[in-house]
Amino acid sequence: MYNHKQTVNILKKPKRVLAPLAIILLLAGVFSYTVGKDFLPPLDEGSIWVQMQFPPGISIDRSKQMAEDFRKTIMKFDEVSYVMTQVGRDDAGTDAFSLSHVECSVGLKPYDTWKNGKTKAELINEMSEAIKKMPGYTVGFSQPIIDMVMDQVAGAHSDLAVKIYGENLSETRRVCEQVEKNT
Repeated sequence: MYNHKQTVNILKKPKRVLAPLAIILLLAGVFSYTVGKDFLPPLDEGSIWVQMQFPPGISIDRSKQMAEDFRKTIMKFDEVSYVMTQVGRDDAGTDAFSLSHVECSVGLKPYDTWKNGKTKAELINEMSEAIKKMPGYTVGFSQPIIDMVMDQVAGAHSDLAVKIYGENLSETRRVCEQVEKNT
């Protein structure tokens, strides 16, 4: 039910309304600087996604052998339940990678079964150190879903992508050739 007397009292004493609003605004300002602002908060998917780059021009047999050596090395870790690699192009043909590009899914056992309270970050560091001893491997660790999201955001599957735009096709081509020459 509408109470005219209360409305008149609020209008006569605006501090009763403005003070709580000022406090809310101040808290919102404080939280905007102290709370994380990532579009996607850190997410632990319970697995590891590995992108490997082998030497360019590698043969399919050598690429498969290097992927197998990687699998054997990673399976030595007690925390790993499976390792699955994909050499070159995927089955659907949507990602046309060369034979030097290998993607790998590493399944992990439940965290409560891990020895000595090891963290996922520590496991990745240990894996990285083991792979550094293997010649010809360039490896990046991620997670499956966030890797796909980053591919979509960047528009290219690469550590570095150069996009050149322009109205003049001849000038655009010249710039592209110059970039290619200087890389």
